[in-house]
Formats: sequence, structure tokens, C-alpha cells
Amino acid sequence: MISPQRTVLFRSPFTQLPRRAGDGRLCGIWFALLAVSISHAVFCQQHTANDQSVGASPEPPSHVSQSATLIRPLWNARYSGGSLAMQQGEWLQLAFAASGISTEEVHSVAAIPADEMTSFEFSSKEERESSLEQGSRSGCSYARAMMPDPSKGAPERVLAVHIRPGRVFRLTRRLMLKQAVRLVWSHNGTQQSLQANVNACEYQSFVANIRWMLGSRWGAVAHEMGK
Repeated sequence: MISPQRTVLFRSPFTQLPRRAGDGRLCGIWFALLAVSISHAVFCQQHTANDQSVGASPEPPSHVSQSATLIRPLWNARYSGGSLAMQQGEWLQLAFAASGISTEEVHSVAAIPADEMTSFEFSSKEERESSLEQGSRSGCSYARAMMPDPSKGAPERVLAVHIRPGRVFRLTRRLMLKQAVRLVWSHNGTQQSLQANVNACEYQSFVANIRWMLGSRWGAVAHEMGK
């Protein structure tokens, strides 16, 4: 039997520090920041792995409607306003398509033909910053594969597909979905609009595909956000 006098207690040095008011709160904030950092790191690693394995835009998670996977690449976005029958904050996937693709196949909530678009608002500052973030060693490098492919014909419309992603996907995506774009178009004499927040990594490529789609109409349709 071990004598009480010989018993050795191992204590963390942190237990000797005096507790101060607010320590618990600071600890909670530290752990919250750590969790966000880990989620963001996982998010970036997943996209980098996709980029290296398939050389294209990242695959949507399995819980996303499979109808949305008929088109590549896909831009994840959150609805922030407009004429669509959606609530602010709901999730979308945006894509560019030729006229031969049926909108019923992908269950799109909006199909915006290039010749019906009357205004496209974006931030040239955010576009430049998005380009700078896509270094070869960054978690944004995958987005280079989402730039227009000159070997193919220019798309003829933008499709918006309503999705319901899972919890982990929502957490990681929310960290970077802050860059806004606004599309306005006229259909059967009625003006419609869609404003959404796009992933920072993918902002440049989305704007570039809009520019490619509009062609010579870009100068007349595109405007700086807020002007």
C-alpha cells in the first residue's frame, strides 16, 4: 500500500495561476476562434484536393440535390434579395449553361438569358482581391479552373438552383460568402432581380464568366456595385 507521504500529485502549471474575472469568457472566445480556423482549414484542404484530383470546380457535397450536378462548374451563393420566391439567406448554386440544357432538368428557380440581362452589378475591388487570393499554394487555387474556357462556346444564360446543404457545409461556406453580385433582367416585360453573396475565392471567375457571356454588351450592362 502506498504511503500518503509518498504520493506524488501531478498538476498542470495552469492550475497555479490565479483566476481573474472574465477568464471564462476569454477562454470561450479563444475556443470559438480555434473552431472557425479548423473549419476553414478543412474547407480549403477539401477544395485543394478536388482541384488536384479532377482539375475542375469542387464537387458539391452528397446532400446537395443531384440535379444540380448536371452542370459544371458551380458557384455556391446565398440569396440576399430580389424577386425570386426565396427567403434571405437561403442557399443557391449558380451556373452558366447553353440554351440546349433544360431548366427543368436542374430544377432551377431562375434562368437568365444573356440577351434579357439589363444590369450586372459587381465590385471590381473584390474581383481583384479574389484574383490575388488564388495563389498556387492557397486554398483558393482550385478556383482557377472555374475561369472561362476559350476553347468552348460562350454560355447563353445563368441558372440559379436552390439547394439545402448540410450543417458542416453551411458552417465552412459562411466564412467566405461575403462578396455580393446583383443581376437584373427583363422577362415578358417584367423586371426581375437576384442579389447573392458569392465565395471570395470564386468571385473573380464568376464575374469573368458573366463578362464572357455578355460579350460586346458588357460595357452597357455591367456596373460598379452601389453606383
